[in-house]
Amino acid sequence: MKKYYLGIFFIWIFLYSCRDSLGNFHPKLDITNSLVVEGGINGFQTEQYIKLSQISNSSTGSFNPIRNAKIHLKGNGITMDYLETSSPGIYRAKLPNKITKSGVFVINIQNGSINFQGVDTLYKGVSLKGTNFPFSLQKLNNGQVEITLPKHVFGQRHSYQWIISGPKDSLWSSNYFGNHFNIIYGHQFGIPNALYSLIGQSSKLVFNPTDSITIYKFNLSNQHGKYLYNLFQETDWKSFFSDVPVSVIGNISNNGQGFFSAEDVDQKKFKVLDLVGKTKFF
Repeated sequence: MKKYYLGIFFIWIFLYSCRDSLGNFHPKLDITNSLVVEGGINGFQTEQYIKLSQISNSSTGSFNPIRNAKIHLKGNGITMDYLETSSPGIYRAKLPNKITKSGVFVINIQNGSINFQGVDTLYKGVSLKGTNFPFSLQKLNNGQVEITLPKHVFGQRHSYQWIISGPKDSLWSSNYFGNHFNIIYGHQFGIPNALYSLIGQSSKLVFNPTDSITIYKFNLSNQHGKYLYNLFQETDWKSFFSDVPVSVIGNISNNGQGFFSAEDVDQKKFKVLDLVGKTKFF
């Protein structure tokens, strides 16, 4: 019996070693088509950004920018092309006006002779006002205010993300890739396994009561929310007794990785003291 469990242990270690830097399982990953898409389109700004990279075959698992791709987006009466910026692999387009209504958006990416496509739906109408706080506040004895941010909130009516930016933090912009933000993920689905201690992970921020913080609420499509939920099952929520790692499938065709997102965003600045004792945004 001991030999049986020892064999299972070594099989699990072998499978776990096949994970890539994102926690996905790729026993036969063909990196020649490994285009990775980050970013998308949002209803918050007129400037829109997409990041394209390719998984390298180095042992470090680093990412290489994809240069000179042709990117075309259409949907909801909008048609536009992205142009590469001075930052390699970062592409920019500018809308004449902010998006004011819901709609399906399709992005087509041509990288050399290979074409990729991603589809997502932007749902307008997201509002911070009236939304329950995804965090908790506590006034400390020294007069400061401590905010506890859970990384994951489950059982939401829709899939959301929140970003909390303090007075010393950068404000969110769609051209920020890889920047550290205080993010809370709201999932429609329930807790995948109550035994996973990391699901309850949280962070704490301490502010002066007169400090102002900026709150962003991102409304995600069901498809995007499901993608993130599956991604976390292969990363944050993994344990020794988890299932065999699998590849997390986004919405990029032709073996592409990542997710092209269409999101509506609401943002508002609050004084910290005004949030103490309340449970909903106003």
